[in-house]
Parts: sequence; C-alpha cells; structure tokens
Amino acid sequence: MKKRFTYLTLLFVLFTAFTFGQKNKYTLKGMVPENLEAMKEVSSTNYSASLKSLFKAIDGTYQVQISDVNYKTLLSQSLYDKIMVNRKNDVDVSITLDEKSTLFLPAYNKIKNSGYKKLKKSIYLNQ
Repeated sequence: MKKRFTYLTLLFVLFTAFTFGQKNKYTLKGMVPENLEAMKEVSSTNYSASLKSLFKAIDGTYQVQISDVNYKTLLSQSLYDKIMVNRKNDVDVSITLDEKSTLFLPAYNKIKNSGYKKLKKSIYLNQ
C-alpha cells in the first residue's frame, strides 16, 4: 500500500511539473491584442504602447460595429493594417471581421472635411 502511494505521488508530482512548466510557444509570436476598454489604461510593454499610439493616431476614423453585447473586439496590429489598407478616398467601406463584428471605415475625404464628427471606437447594434 505504501509503495502504491509513493508511486502515485511521484506520478502526480511529475505530471504537475511538466504541465505547469510548459510555456506557450505562441506568446511571443503573432498578435498581442489590446481590448478596446483597456486602450485607455497604461501598459507596461513597448509593443503595447506602440500599438496604442498607432490607434490613437487614427482615433475617430474607424468604428467596430458589434452585434452581441457580451462580445469584445480586440485591437491588434492586423486590425490596424486592415484599416490602413482598406480605406477608400470617396467610398465608405464595411468589412466583416467575424460573425459578431463589422469594421466601418468612412471615406478619407469625409474624414478630412472640417465638419467631420469623430466616430466612437465601437458600438453595439440591435440594443
């Protein structure tokens, strides 16, 4: 009985050591998203700060339209790139991001107009 307990304890210790000792190999690769609400808070990483400054420069010139009130859209480098690549001079653009959100980009000429009203970063539809 004591031998069995020792064996099970050893297995448990090894299992937990390997489980908690693993690192997420995707953490440093890919996107580091920022939540829309978290964009106002101070960040401790340089990448996050530079991402915030990119979005601050285009603040009010895009809008994420969300169909589910429990859904949050993440601001990321890929979203910023979509905004920069897909904006048109004379035509408003709507891009489906996923099944719950759409990106709205007003035309560049509208933004440069002196009477342009800045858009909210996100709105919830069907409320």
